[in-house]
Amino acid sequence: MRILATADVHGSRPVWDWLLRVAREREVEAIVLAGDLFGCLDEFDTPEEAQRHEASQLTDLLESAGLPVLYIMGNDDLVELNAGSDRVQSIHGREVNCGRFAFVGYQYSLPFMGGTFEKPDADIRIDLAQLPARLGPETVFVSHSPAMGILDPGFGNVHIGSNSLREFLDAIRVGLTFMVTVMLVSADTATISTWHRRRGCGA
Repeated sequence: MRILATADVHGSRPVWDWLLRVAREREVEAIVLAGDLFGCLDEFDTPEEAQRHEASQLTDLLESAGLPVLYIMGNDDLVELNAGSDRVQSIHGREVNCGRFAFVGYQYSLPFMGGTFEKPDADIRIDLAQLPARLGPETVFVSHSPAMGILDPGFGNVHIGSNSLREFLDAIRVGLTFMVTVMLVSADTATISTWHRRRGCGA
């Protein structure tokens, strides 16, 4: 199964257009969006109003891809996408089957910007314990937040990753884990351009 996964587009229409073009050219079977989908347009009174406008436009754009789009929100998103579509679906806190894989997402990050999708680590630990119990080798776990010690350099010697997420990832046996970046992945060959884990292939 060929999956195009990305994060941190921050509302850039040229990037969205490029991603959809790559999805067509590479004949991907699903798109996974790991948060920070929206930017903040200037012509609106509040950032939330701007992002609600972006959400309606993005839903239409993603629908035009003609393939499953699975998403979570990020710490810079102030509103939920709420696509209300069978094709464009949130995977936060739930399992969505696509091809032979089950996708499960978690969209909260540690407090950083004071955003809607931020929680203290203790609350993240509670949330992760509530995720679907059937996580296994055919599961793809998607997170916006980095785990402690994995893709989490902060300022100076401070790490920005979640200890709770790291403990969760160390304890589960999922097939693949995606965290925050742009990547093209072929799940059949485990070709991923950033941090990932695939049990049993030495990664």
